[in-house]
Amino acid sequence: MIVVYHNPGSSNTKECLEILETKKADYKAVKYDEELTSEKLTKIIKLLGVKPIEIVRKTEVLWQENFKNLKINDEQLVELLIEYPKLIEGPIIINGNKATIGKPPKKIIDLL
Repeated sequence: MIVVYHNPGSSNTKECLEILETKKADYKAVKYDEELTSEKLTKIIKLLGVKPIEIVRKTEVLWQENFKNLKINDEQLVELLIEYPKLIEGPIIINGNKATIGKPPKKIIDLL
C-alpha cells in the first residue's frame, strides 16, 4: 500500500491524490500531525536519501522568523519537524522501500 504523508490543503497533495485515484492505486493519506513520530520521520528521511534540512520548507514564515539561524543537529531538526509539521516539505509518498516528495506531483508516477 502506498502511504501519502501530507499537510491538509496542499495543492501538491491534491494533485498527487488525484494521480493515485486515476491510477486506481491502493493508498492511505496520513496527515503529518496524526501519525508521524520522530522515529518514523527518521526512517522516511533515510528512504528519501536526503538530510533532514532538505525536507524543510525554508520559505515558510515560521522557519524564517524562528529557526533559520539556529545551529541544530539532524536529530534536533527531526524533533523540530515533528513539533511543527507545517515545516515539512511534501507530500511525501512511500511505496514499499521507495519514497519521494511529490513536488511536482508527477514525480510519484515513478513509484507506482
